[in-house]
Amino acid sequence: MTRDDLAKFRALEIDFEALGLLQDETPAAPFAPVRQMQAAFDPGSVPYSDEYYDVLGLEPTERRDQL
Repeated sequence: MTRDDLAKFRALEIDFEALGLLQDETPAAPFAPVRQMQAAFDPGSVPYSDEYYDVLGLEPTERRDQL
């Protein structure tokens, strides 16, 4: 890398800072709301068919009958 390349790089870096494109902060977690919804989801509220349990080789749960 030459001095000219370094000067160009520094000029770009200054432009990016001026535009607010460079940040020293850690980026926000964009999927945090999705993960919160997934954690709060109760899979027991989904009524699965008998075919679903047959394909998986499982017995229908008692809970499914209570829904």
